[in-house]
Amino acid sequence: MAEEVNLELLYDVLRWPEDLDSLWQRLELVRRDMAALLNHEWLSWLAGRQKVRLLDAMGGAGIAGVALALELRDRGVEQVELYVLDARARALERAREFTRQALGVEAVTIQADVAEAHIYVKYADVAIVYGNSVPHLDAYHLVRAAASLAASLKPRGSLVVDVLDLVREFGSRGYRDVIVEHSEPGAVVTSYHYRYEPRRGRYLRVLVEQPTGRTTLLSFRPWDPAGVAALLWTLFRDVDVIESPVKRDHYLVLAHGPRGVSPEAFGETPRALGPR
Repeated sequence: MAEEVNLELLYDVLRWPEDLDSLWQRLELVRRDMAALLNHEWLSWLAGRQKVRLLDAMGGAGIAGVALALELRDRGVEQVELYVLDARARALERAREFTRQALGVEAVTIQADVAEAHIYVKYADVAIVYGNSVPHLDAYHLVRAAASLAASLKPRGSLVVDVLDLVREFGSRGYRDVIVEHSEPGAVVTSYHYRYEPRRGRYLRVLVEQPTGRTTLLSFRPWDPAGVAALLWTLFRDVDVIESPVKRDHYLVLAHGPRGVSPEAFGETPRALGPR
């Protein structure tokens, strides 16, 4: 089995809800998270501005970007320029459709790795990584992604990262070798522990779909809010953590004021990840 994750296949096997009906149903809950964000002093100053540039990174169908854009409009922002960046072409196709319907204007969509965000987006006021996206990034990938997102922001800009506290989850429930990930009449998706990679800090699991027999690989890193905040503190002047008002064990990690570290500083592969 190839060691790289096929994200298109993974999200298809997991039946990730990105149809328009699901997006509309989830939108109001996501808006509650965005409203809490905009009450924070690092973001409240955006209210009433003529234009805000927003980057929804690892954004999928763009639900977080849409929710934040709508909340900004309610606070008097005249124009929200929305960029949605994701590695999956199908998700971005849905993002274009959803943003047209929800905002009346199509977002700029970018198919790229999050560690390349600074190449495509400059001088954003806010960048956000929302949903269950961060576990896709191993320890080194998150460093590169955070540096890239910091470089895409204005000097006064802020990065928001939604973090499910998987460290607490593992501490209370333990790590399971076999998990039923999805079940519905006529179809079951089960994941099995494959291996743990200590040098990258990630788990690999094999997903099996029955009765089709399709298999794919899942890679995840169990992040916690303090770990993400501490990492971001090396790249931003200040960090804060607020509890999500709508999602249990989720925290919104805010990083404010990029320190100006160039993403190119992390362009080389460190010895820890090199051949042994």
